[in-house]
Amino acid sequence: MNVYEEIDQETMMLLLDSLCKRTVEGKQIWENMEYNPISFLQKDIYEKEGTCISQMFEATTVFNNIEYELELSESIELPSGKGDIFGTILMKQKTEKRIRMISLYLLM
Repeated sequence: MNVYEEIDQETMMLLLDSLCKRTVEGKQIWENMEYNPISFLQKDIYEKEGTCISQMFEATTVFNNIEYELELSESIELPSGKGDIFGTILMKQKTEKRIRMISLYLLM
């Protein structure tokens, strides 16, 4: 991991920590909450074996005048039972005539 990736990772963890604390304290309001319920996905032409169970959550919030879009997905592979939780945070920052968008990724 290079220096820039480490900075991005550290920045993301600080942001997530702040958003989590503010949410638990009732200070952070999440809107546009969407939930894609548990789904069973069968193998496709690219996968050699197995299926997976998947679910996804999406929400938006504003923190320090910056809009954030959070997307979390969880998948569990069958029959192995191995799972992943994957998250992205998309930061939308409006400056004059531009919208700056930065994605931060989280793997758990």
